[in-house]
Amino acid sequence: MQEAEEWSQRMSGGTAAFSNVTVSKPQPAEADASRPTLSYSRAYTLALSPQLIYARSSFLQHLVSSRVYRQLDFLAVGSWWVYAPNAEDETSASGQAARSGVLMKVPNGREDVFQDHDLDFKAKRALMKFLRFIGDYEQQPEVWEEHRQQPFPAFLSRHFKVPAALQGPLLALTLSPSRSDHTTTEYALPRIARHLRSIGIFGAGFGAVIPKWGGLAEITQVACRACAVGGGVYVLGKGLASEGMEKTEGGTKLRLKDGEAVTAKWIVGGSSSTQTDDTYCRSMTVASSALTPLFPPIAEEAPPPAAAVVVFPSGSLSLASQTSELPPVHIVVHSSDTGECPAGQSKSHQLFLHLLL
Repeated sequence: MQEAEEWSQRMSGGTAAFSNVTVSKPQPAEADASRPTLSYSRAYTLALSPQLIYARSSFLQHLVSSRVYRQLDFLAVGSWWVYAPNAEDETSASGQAARSGVLMKVPNGREDVFQDHDLDFKAKRALMKFLRFIGDYEQQPEVWEEHRQQPFPAFLSRHFKVPAALQGPLLALTLSPSRSDHTTTEYALPRIARHLRSIGIFGAGFGAVIPKWGGLAEITQVACRACAVGGGVYVLGKGLASEGMEKTEGGTKLRLKDGEAVTAKWIVGGSSSTQTDDTYCRSMTVASSALTPLFPPIAEEAPPPAAAVVVFPSGSLSLASQTSELPPVHIVVHSSDTGECPAGQSKSHQLFLHLLL
């Protein structure tokens, strides 16, 4: 936590990657000193870019082939939830309409659809038709190719007759940062297919895992140790000079900021000069609650879930200052089993995309 505060101060002036970074720690009043408070600083691990690793992802295959996975602990990602507004809004004490709703559990497959008593026969039939299609959609280009650049909700409505109320759970599985009308069929299909095909690979009822003790940071440290054992060299805290790359016969010559030069065959990274019209807003929150209802048992003999995904679809949230439809908000909730916070608390990471139009 202390390092997070120091980092936020360094980023206060804004950088190419981050801007408007703040850390807030509400302090209870003296009269209410019995309320839970934060633990000591090192009891928390805050990941700037938390991630889910699907069983069918190529990244996981590399962790296995490199044997790096042997030094890591992985935990199951449990239920996926999607927010569904009620048909009738409640009225607040001020007389203004206040939105209310419920969190619906996203079905993991055909069995969950059959067992859902809230769905009528027509809705189940539409979902089952789509699930049969997504199982081998690559072999059915005649069904979706002409719709690849169309909004995914329109494809669901026209071709599978999926009601609008049931499109939210399918869109949630895509983890698309864009509004529903900006999420294309071409974008959505492979992501939903990967989610469904990953279920059951490591155990019944789940298809994704998260690394324990800090996510990508932990994977990076383990990879560096494996590199050293294998005879490689890794160096921290050295950046490239402004004109630091030069093509040579043996590869690419890199000039570091301290004047040292090295030659590499492969270069992996990103350019900080890349301009984008999209701004991602992130928030990490520590809650003084275990949020137990979000972590129901996955299935018989399945490991206890350590993470849950909650999706607020585009249009389900609103701001008084925003007239257009807001993009979706994705919340990844981690329990204390991840080692990122003390027992009895939980940590969540919120992400939404603000489109600069």
